[in-house]
Amino acid sequence: MADTRDINEVDLLYVDGNYALISYTDSNGIARLGFVDVERIAHVDEIEPLYRADKLDMYACINNNCRLQNDTYDDYDEPNILTRANKGEYVKVIGSIKEGKELWYIVTYRDYIGYMKPENLTILNEEEFNSIINTNYAEIVGSKVRFRSSPN
Repeated sequence: MADTRDINEVDLLYVDGNYALISYTDSNGIARLGFVDVERIAHVDEIEPLYRADKLDMYACINNNCRLQNDTYDDYDEPNILTRANKGEYVKVIGSIKEGKELWYIVTYRDYIGYMKPENLTILNEEEFNSIINTNYAEIVGSKVRFRSSPN
């Protein structure tokens, strides 16, 4: 039987400060994830999630090219794929969901939030993550800084 819930109904996955990660089904019946301001959800305590997600706060390295999906169906269907993720890039793992016997991580990758399989990720400890941040990123402290493609 198809899910007949209104598109405005949501399932609360977790609340993180002023934001909540929710799951909802769009008009095409596709499961979606999204963050919303907690104050915009009426009766947060009364929302019964279809999926219970554990909140996580860690980082991981993608260890092979893989898919970031908008749901946990493993059907290799293009509408299920948000984007393709590249080996060697990093994601923030914000949650996990167990679908039957299969574990999925909820991750942020670039401008996307979606599901990724744990076998595609190597979880980083705090020391590894800090080392990556300190060697690959820099803070811009000036204003109106020009970016150039070469030092010329």
